[in-house]
Amino acid sequence: MWNHGVPYVLKQFIDVVSQPGMAFTFDPEAGYTGLVTGKKAAVIYTGAVFGPGRPPSFGTDFQAPYFDSWLRWIGIDDITNVEFRPNLATADADTDRQRAHAEARDAGKRF
Repeated sequence: MWNHGVPYVLKQFIDVVSQPGMAFTFDPEAGYTGLVTGKKAAVIYTGAVFGPGRPPSFGTDFQAPYFDSWLRWIGIDDITNVEFRPNLATADADTDRQRAHAEARDAGKRF
């Protein structure tokens, strides 16, 4: 996570590849239709401060909702999310790290 959202380089990549006729089509009556169909995505989310259950003073997650929404918008509905948010307020992140590694290995088996 970068300032509550996706890193600017990833946002730039999304902006560059999200082109009509390549990633999506648009119909004035039906709206957008994603063209990247039949694909799977595995996404690993991480951040240094935000963590589930932490108050707003530790940040807000706009990263996962934004990226998941973009994937669905271009037509990818089979999405596996792995979260590792060790966060600077966590004394020992080893348990979460091991869990995230196991989830990532499991996600890799689906591809």
